[in-house]
Amino acid sequence: MTTTDIRKQRFYYFTLDLNYPDVLICEFVKQLATPNLREAIIVKASYPNPLGAEHFLLIPRWEGTSFFAADSQEITGAYVFNGSSYLQRDEIDLANLGVEPIDIGALTPSVEIVRKWNPDYVDE
Repeated sequence: MTTTDIRKQRFYYFTLDLNYPDVLICEFVKQLATPNLREAIIVKASYPNPLGAEHFLLIPRWEGTSFFAADSQEITGAYVFNGSSYLQRDEIDLANLGVEPIDIGALTPSVEIVRKWNPDYVDE
């Protein structure tokens, strides 16, 4: 397995939950400290986009998943929140967010994996 680190390159984002075909390009902004087991990161997404947010707060969908050691030939599932209100924060308590995710999405560094899920995607 080859791993990749979201801090070092752009990632493609697409929805697993909503019904829209867009693939967004995401770039790492920052990691938030959390007392919980899961990571929390902020990414900047291509904008405008159907989710209506320029920044996303991403939390891995599965415990033990890391955005910093993602399998480069798979997807990394994430709960997606509007990240704009978290940009100025350095830490977050995931157990007390108090908001629902705006999407359940997938990240991958591989355009080939994107095309597997979305055959009509054309890389920019």
